[in-house]
Amino acid sequence: MSPQREETLYSIGEAAAVLGVSVQTLRHYSKIGLLEPAYTNPETGYRYYSYIQLSLLDRIRYLQGLGLSLREIKAAYADGHGRALLPYLERQLQEKEEEQKKTQQLIDTLRWYISFFRYPQRQQFPNVPYKRIIGRRYILSEPIPPEEQCPERKGQPMPASIRLRQRKAEPPFEKAIYLRQNGYLADLQRLLRQEWAPLHYFIYLKNDPGFSHPNLQEIPAGEYLCFQGRPLIGQWDASLVRKLFGQLPDQGRPELVVADEYEDSLQDFTNCLYEFQILLRPLDSAEEASLPQEPGQALREEE
Repeated sequence: MSPQREETLYSIGEAAAVLGVSVQTLRHYSKIGLLEPAYTNPETGYRYYSYIQLSLLDRIRYLQGLGLSLREIKAAYADGHGRALLPYLERQLQEKEEEQKKTQQLIDTLRWYISFFRYPQRQQFPNVPYKRIIGRRYILSEPIPPEEQCPERKGQPMPASIRLRQRKAEPPFEKAIYLRQNGYLADLQRLLRQEWAPLHYFIYLKNDPGFSHPNLQEIPAGEYLCFQGRPLIGQWDASLVRKLFGQLPDQGRPELVVADEYEDSLQDFTNCLYEFQILLRPLDSAEEASLPQEPGQALREEE
């Protein structure tokens, strides 16, 4: 080392130890021109770093921890002023905020899906009707014409389900966020007669899609009378519900019936449990405002 140099220098091994990095890392910084050693012994080739460079190296590691690339750090260092880092830091912040938003959406969906699988276990008497307050929901639906309104046969695709899957992949629906829950809109009178003749097949959207379309429907927030069954194999007992509604005049009977699927069978969807939800009354604006602000969620606390 030159005897004229009075500044304290650290060998590459000492610098690496102080910074907690490898010698190879410091050599790589030098190779790409990011930070050259303060002094290189011409006889031995040994590299030495100044105290100021230790601080610079420490900042490089810090900026890498923030997500900046070595190329971006090198470009900012070439400018020499701290403001040169701002575009890279701001872009990194924007990217991380987008990642955070996507992560939060995933967390919300995971929580919903956990509740989805837990929900059927909460009903110990599936044939006994019960009331629920359910918030506003949004669905992408496909009409089922009369000629298709027949029980599904195992292994035979329901045309409406094929059409719905195709529609999901088309504009403007391909970017919508869906929940893993399908269902039907059914006819109450036929349901009470133990006839399965669904009117629409649908899938839930996580929230308001923000545009209108004939296949998009809004299910109102309301008080629903519910009971459970397995309609695709013809197993449900509507006798108690029939007693409640059978004596009402036609104009006094509810019109909206939602049949929500719950995947208690992962092997055969035709054997899955459904919850039949009969709208008794829509909620007024004040009542709806008091509900959790997560539209599209099919799971709500019971009264």
